[in-house]
Amino acid sequence: MKKHLIHNRHLLWRAAFGPSTGDVNALKNSTPRSIYHELLQASAGIIKPISVQREPVASGEPIMPGTLPDDALRKLQREEVKVLNLLWLDEMCNGKAQLREKMAFFWHGHFACRNRDPRLHEKLLHVIRTNALENFGTLLKGVSRSAAMVYFLNNNQNRKGHPNENFARELMELFTMGRGYYTEADVQESARAFTGWSTDKAGEFVFRKQLHDQGRKSFLGRQGNFTGDDIIDIILEQPATATFITTKLYRFYVSESPDPAHVDWLSKRFYQSGYNIRSLLEDILLSDWFYHPSIIGNRIKSPVELLAGVRRQFPMAVYEKSSQLMIQRVLGQTLFVPPGVAGWPTGRGWIDGASLLFRLRLPALLSLKKQDAWTTFAAGFAEKERSKIIQALTGYWLQSPSSPSSDSMLHNVNAGDPEDKMIMSVSLNLLSTPEYQMC
Repeated sequence: MKKHLIHNRHLLWRAAFGPSTGDVNALKNSTPRSIYHELLQASAGIIKPISVQREPVASGEPIMPGTLPDDALRKLQREEVKVLNLLWLDEMCNGKAQLREKMAFFWHGHFACRNRDPRLHEKLLHVIRTNALENFGTLLKGVSRSAAMVYFLNNNQNRKGHPNENFARELMELFTMGRGYYTEADVQESARAFTGWSTDKAGEFVFRKQLHDQGRKSFLGRQGNFTGDDIIDIILEQPATATFITTKLYRFYVSESPDPAHVDWLSKRFYQSGYNIRSLLEDILLSDWFYHPSIIGNRIKSPVELLAGVRRQFPMAVYEKSSQLMIQRVLGQTLFVPPGVAGWPTGRGWIDGASLLFRLRLPALLSLKKQDAWTTFAAGFAEKERSKIIQALTGYWLQSPSSPSSDSMLHNVNAGDPEDKMIMSVSLNLLSTPEYQMC
């Protein structure tokens, strides 16, 4: 039973954004396999797009990146991107489709993209969320056609006689194979294949045939009158693509130090499945080695994982929702604003002296307790001796193999405090420890 409890918490932190306040009993009475299948079922079906409610602009058309709107419109677009940020964050915290949203969060960093127009972010986010657990090839083509990516990587400037290599290069280096599996000539030839890829004013993909290079191209040892789709298909035929994606997913879900044997086994199965993302995720999350003690509690939470996890685990309302934007900015991970096309750092790149101090204060900055939810949460730990309550709470909140002392957890707790107040105080103390930064 205790092993299942540890494994279940581990699964919910890696496959989702941590256990919710309603998961206390389920963690005790379920197996990882049953929890995984519940997560999978909750993430099935057609999803609703996340969109900002807005009034149409005067022309009735969205303003596309590359234009020069006036200052008022620029300000409005910045505010709408912030609203979109908070809407998706709420879905991560409160939505039932945790498996899908966590995978979409991974792809959001993998296909890092910056744009001024929030409508383009909405469309790209919908492509990512819709395909997050489906087929990587379908996802890759959808992202490649999105107006957000077309503009961000200058594919709208890619035309016959004047190829722009930006998208073609990042497609291979950052999105699929990684360095070492293609040449500069491959970049140049593939850029020719993507000539004519563009969008209309509504942000929908358009192929402008008159701008496309119809000539013969040579790419990765193949020759032909290739189109952009042909290039992507040839890239997907390379086993290096499956290895690259598997390695990156392993770092996200398992460990910053990938096991070569695990990656080799996973990537071969991923390739043979035709790039079925759900199958790869199941191979990872249901493998025995995923629950090895050396894997549990070995990852530093990214800022968004930390923020979403606190909100899910701790019965709270947020004083000022916009404060979550400040928290993301201070900690270095703002949704829809990656530092560059390579995405955000990982692992120890998230932690320095200043950010750690801020992280430790995060629960106190956020928390406004919801009494009804808190009463329900506290009841899950109530029928125990005080020392056992601390032990149970430590096990619930922390994934790290090391634990703070019981005495330190009783800071600000008086002997006469009622049980629910004591549970709240100890919980806040546990959330403010270095150990809580790990999952």
